[in-house]
Amino acid sequence: MNSSELIQQYLLGTLSESQVRELEHELESDAGLRRKFAIAAATDAGLRDLAIQNSMEPQAATTPSSQRNAWLIGWCAMAASLLLAVLFTTRPKTPVPIATLSTSENAAWESALPTTVGSKLVAGNMKLMSGIATVQFDSGAQITFEAPAHFELIDAMRVRMVDGAAVIDVPETAHGFTVETPGGFAVDHGTQFAVAVKESSQTADFEVLQGEISVHHPSSGKEVHLFDEQFASLSDADLETQTQESPEQEY
Repeated sequence: MNSSELIQQYLLGTLSESQVRELEHELESDAGLRRKFAIAAATDAGLRDLAIQNSMEPQAATTPSSQRNAWLIGWCAMAASLLLAVLFTTRPKTPVPIATLSTSENAAWESALPTTVGSKLVAGNMKLMSGIATVQFDSGAQITFEAPAHFELIDAMRVRMVDGAAVIDVPETAHGFTVETPGGFAVDHGTQFAVAVKESSQTADFEVLQGEISVHHPSSGKEVHLFDEQFASLSDADLETQTQESPEQEY
């Protein structure tokens, strides 16, 4: 279904929830489609108002003059609705900061986001080409990245690791902080843990340094909880857990 059909069916109230989400996504990214939607919505509203007004007027009292007045009222209402719709739907959204770059040691970056220490960061991709850097999320979670690393800041409670290694520290205020990786994601339950992602093989390794995390593999439905010094490996194919083996005793 193309965008015009989606708008028409939306105004008729016949779209499914998934189709509504599809239309909302397209409206967010396409200013031209937002204007088209505003015009269609305003036209629909004006015609509905006119139909309601006509249905309330006695047929016997209808005259050419009253008909012209009704049309004028309807089109004025439609024009006002269109103006408001265009003003609101074309107003640019200001990105909201979700984190701060708190440290950047011997770091070289490839990023459209600011890379000066103390800079406020909005959602977006960052590549740390060399050095070590720490991002402090507004939720309280803190991630230290070691180059080379590629990651995407999603919101104050979520990050996506594309490639590289990082250590995540999560205080109580940020319980539930989520790290997305190839194959699935990990949810913090109050801990410090490390993650290493290999983009070439689309795999991720997790190690809990202290506390607890849960690692999820959506395609299989698997979920494991890891505690101190426990490991897990995640890929598109599977989720595997490991335990640290104690050195063999010599006799």
